[in-house]
Formats: sequence, C-alpha cells, structure tokens
Amino acid sequence: MPEFNIKADLTPANFDNLIERHGQYVRWIRRQACYCVTDSGRVDPHHKECEGRGWIADIQRTFDVEGEVVKHAGNFLFPKKTPVEKIKRIYRKQPFVEYDVNDVAIVPYKCKEGTVIKYVGTEDSWNTLSAHQTLYIDYDYTISQSKKTQDVTYLGSGILEVNNFNFDSKFEHEILNAYYAKNVTTGETMILTGFSGKYVFFKAIGNENPAHTWEISIEYALPHTLAIQGEILRMKRDVGIVMMEGDAFITVPYNFYIGNGDVITALVAEERDSQVIQVDPAINEYELKQFDVTRVLNIEDETNHDYKSGVDYIITKRNVLKFLPDGIKPNGKASLLFLYHPTYTSIKGTPQLRTPENERFPKRLELKLWAKTGSERKNLSGNMETGFYHG
Repeated sequence: MPEFNIKADLTPANFDNLIERHGQYVRWIRRQACYCVTDSGRVDPHHKECEGRGWIADIQRTFDVEGEVVKHAGNFLFPKKTPVEKIKRIYRKQPFVEYDVNDVAIVPYKCKEGTVIKYVGTEDSWNTLSAHQTLYIDYDYTISQSKKTQDVTYLGSGILEVNNFNFDSKFEHEILNAYYAKNVTTGETMILTGFSGKYVFFKAIGNENPAHTWEISIEYALPHTLAIQGEILRMKRDVGIVMMEGDAFITVPYNFYIGNGDVITALVAEERDSQVIQVDPAINEYELKQFDVTRVLNIEDETNHDYKSGVDYIITKRNVLKFLPDGIKPNGKASLLFLYHPTYTSIKGTPQLRTPENERFPKRLELKLWAKTGSERKNLSGNMETGFYHG
C-alpha cells in the first residue's frame, strides 16, 4: 500500500482526486440495530427480521454530489460518478448562470452501467458555452443495478448459480435482492426462498433439470473506490493515541456516512487461510473463520476425493461451506484451504469538516481487522432463507 502524505491545506477536490488515484474497490455494508433489541441490550434469538443477529445489514444505494466541476463537450456533460440517478443543479459561478435541469436528460454511455447528461434545451446561454468555461453540477448517483439474465446454471436442490457475475473479471458481484426465478423450458415461475452471493434459492418441485433454460431477475451493487492504508508503527507514534486501536484507516468522500460497526471489505485483495472442520453426516453447512471467503482451493481428508465447487459444495452466506445433497462430502475431519477478501469493521471516525468556502472535506475512519474483533464474528454471515440484506 502506498503511504499518503496528506497535508491540511489540500482542497476537497484534491482529496477526491487522491481517492480516485490511489483507492481500491471495496464493499461497504452498513449496520443498523434491530428493533428486537431490548433496553438492556438483549437480542431475540428467534426474531425473523435479523435472525438473532441483533442488527440489520444494508447498503446505501444512492449518494449525493455537490459542486462537482464537470467535464463538458458540446451538448454533453460527463459526471465523475455513474450511473446518474437525479440531476439537482447545473450552474456557472463567474458570471453566475444557472441552467434549467428540465432541459437535460440522463442517457446511457459506453456500457450498461454508464450514463452521461445530454442538454436537450435551446437556451442561448448553453449554446454559447465554450470548452474552457467551468461548469458545476449537483446530482445523485446510484450503485444499485438490476439484471435479468438466462446465463444461469442449475446445481440441483433448488439452487441457481449466476454465471459471469463479476466486475471487470476482478471479483464477483453480490446479489442484494432476487425478484423472480423462472424455468423457461416448462414455463413455471418458482417460489423463491432466498439468495446469497451469486446464488438464488427456490422451492424445488421435483421436475427441474440442469438442461432446462432458466431466467432470473436480481439486484446487485457496483463497488466503491476508497483509499485504505494499513497503519504502521511510525504512524502510530506520530499520530499518537488517535490511531492506537486500529489496523488500518480509510479515507472516504464526504457523502459516505460510515458508522461504528460498519463492515468494509477489500474486494481486489485476497489472503489465504486454512481450517479443520468435523463433518457430521446430518449437517451440511459449516461456518469458516474469515468473513468473505472467495473460493476453496482444496479439501483434504482420508478419502483423497477431489471435491469440486458447484458439484460437491458451494460457498454461501459469504463464509459458509455448504455441501450439496447430490454431491459427496467428507466423513469425519477435513482440512480446508481457502482464499478470502480482507475485511474490516469501522471503530472510530472523525467529525464532518467544512472548508472556509463551506465545501465538505472527505473523512478518515479507523478500521480493525474483522478476524480480530471477537464478538463481531458471531452470526455475521447472515441467513440463507431471508438473504443477507434487509428489504
């Protein structure tokens, strides 16, 4: 990780550029206390809303951007964030000119997730705008995406796997919601029971076949680009007690309201770990000790069977090894070798600051490795029947 020598005189725009240049792809899960928690802090272990976790997992789907200096050419504006969901304001400062947002339209650009803003009005002030004049924009953008696809594989036992479900071949997306699953061959719409990772679960009725054509409709989220830096001894010495508790810190834009206990996963980085499990013939699911397991490299037991993903097992609920009913599973002890994305929990943040020009600075938060947070590990992986995310 590069070391960021951040100076106090940097402008908000410089901070944003720093994040864009040096940031990495992350997934941010925000946590909210469940209403089943009592005044004394006790959690209802049978509560359906949170499945006994005591908190609800969700993501912030829409973000606001204020005063961005936007690139423009001809009748097109090119916001830094995309896809744009709502245009709030377009203006110049010197001389001050404000344009009517009803005269612009959000149009697709280059890829299915990309958008630009096209001017469709007839105002003379826009037509005389030259390329060197500075234009500012306030808008909302979203990371939520919808996908309807038949590129799925039926694994049996009411499990559908979404194929080619990745971001630029770097890491896999994660399903936030599943709307329907249909057996196109038979014309039957299935009853959904849940979703997790790249899998959709439904109630099997007995006539399903891997050769059938399937169609699903799901929601997923694009990743964030944020700047994570590991803490080193010199930083802890220089900064002092402010950063003595954490393993890293993260620099985030002003419109990211990350709170204590939120979960940050570095999506491009991968680490290796191993674990021994005791396999019970009556139990098919086994929780692994890391939060976001990407794939199992090897399962070793006394049978020397070559266990295969999608045939004998899948990874679901982020860190649960689930053996499939039609596959083979170990008998007794088994050693697992797997890869996982490093995951952190937020433990401390700085207050929101503004410059003398009333522009908002990005924020820096302290993070702790999830594997070191003890009680955070309990039931953090969610539940298959309801899906991990709320709503």
